[in-house]
Amino acid sequence: MRRFILIFLFIIFLMAQQVSAEKLVVDSKYMDFNKETVVVNVTLTDLKNGLSGYNITITVENSPLADIISVDFPEWATLNDHSDLPSKSVWIKAVDLNEKVQGNLSEILLAKITLKTKRIGVSQLTVTSYEIDDDEGFQIDPIIQNGTILVGVNGNGRIDIGDVSYVAYMVVNKIPQNLKADFNGNYKVDIGDLAKIAYYLIGKIDKL
Repeated sequence: MRRFILIFLFIIFLMAQQVSAEKLVVDSKYMDFNKETVVVNVTLTDLKNGLSGYNITITVENSPLADIISVDFPEWATLNDHSDLPSKSVWIKAVDLNEKVQGNLSEILLAKITLKTKRIGVSQLTVTSYEIDDDEGFQIDPIIQNGTILVGVNGNGRIDIGDVSYVAYMVVNKIPQNLKADFNGNYKVDIGDLAKIAYYLIGKIDKL
């Protein structure tokens, strides 16, 4: 019985540790394909001992979908830098020189990343590497919550038969062509593009 209680308490302890762990969050966003840009927040939650600085790399996994074109840092990040843009991947760095990010914090904004969309489709925004330190110089090892960018045409937050129909209308010239539906890269929306989005819809291919 005593052994069972100890095991039970140990499990509860592990669960509490998991619940209270810091989390590095990249926002997910839906975007209408007629809009050019979307802004994604990168945040850190459940800090226990402030933040001294970070170096994080974020990548657009489906690179034809969008480019990262700019990064904006919050006021606390007085010393900051990022890699050359536009690009499918960016590293971002910041240091809290004035010690504004201290103590227990439920959430802190690390950066705002602006993406320019290039075509209809879906892509993960993935944290591919990170170094994050608290105010005592200890490394923070957060749970990673990657983001998703979805660029669609009918405003319902997914790629579905409505998107396929929209591309079909472009192919038969019922509506003006938009090269964000040019999936095969030949600078026009044709039957090949319609086939590709149809194959994506039924699961024959995993990205546009």
